[in-house]
Amino acid sequence: MNYEFKTKLANLTIGIIAVTVAIVVIWFIILIVSDIFDLNVFVKQTGDIFYIFLFAALTIVTCSAFLNVSLNIGLIAEAKMRESNIEPTSSFSHKYYLGFFGIVIFLVALLFLGDQFSRYREKEYLLSECQGLITHYQKSIDIISAALEDSTGIEEIPAILSFLSCQKEDFDDIAIIIPTKFSGQLTFLRIGKGMNSHSFSQSGFDLPFYPSNERDSEYLGSVFEGNNTKPFVWSERNKHYIYYPVSQNNACYVIHFTTSYRYDL
Repeated sequence: MNYEFKTKLANLTIGIIAVTVAIVVIWFIILIVSDIFDLNVFVKQTGDIFYIFLFAALTIVTCSAFLNVSLNIGLIAEAKMRESNIEPTSSFSHKYYLGFFGIVIFLVALLFLGDQFSRYREKEYLLSECQGLITHYQKSIDIISAALEDSTGIEEIPAILSFLSCQKEDFDDIAIIIPTKFSGQLTFLRIGKGMNSHSFSQSGFDLPFYPSNERDSEYLGSVFEGNNTKPFVWSERNKHYIYYPVSQNNACYVIHFTTSYRYDL
């Protein structure tokens, strides 16, 4: 091996190590940002591929034989350069550092954009599934509306909800939310699929309150006050809550879907 070839080989091996370490650092930054901000970007299969790549990169970097050979080649190349009275120059400049941080910023921004796009597609898919279920089983929805309108046959609603929840594997639970007044204040009651006949009284409802939160209380209030007829979706981690308002005749209620479904991009 001549001097020029050894020098090029040393620079090549050092460059391989530097690039591998940079990729590992960038990947860890991506993982940390995704976890901290709960970004919904990668599906399980994509995550597995990245983990395999990560372990392969770590293997390259931590391989002692490869590292020793790289260092030895670098030392030999530097010694040859000194013997030839050639001052070694740095192969890195400010533009490389700027390029590295530019790539990191670009990938982080891409993560947030991908998260927003994934959440949008997931929301649209879940809403279409809710709409499809309601449209396909409109007769069951009509029975629920009639039962809530005149309070007769209301004890049949849990069985209907159980039936509906079995028609779509995406939904973990389906319930009905209805309005009521407590001390002159608007509040909400919940009819669930697991309720029995003892949950209903002869004079009306003997139902549990629906525990609304800061995310859905304002929405439910606007629906039952007649100011909103649009569906509403909010998510927490991989749990999704879909609210689908229904207004038929004198019955106004919200079908509440719960799912841990994750859309496979």
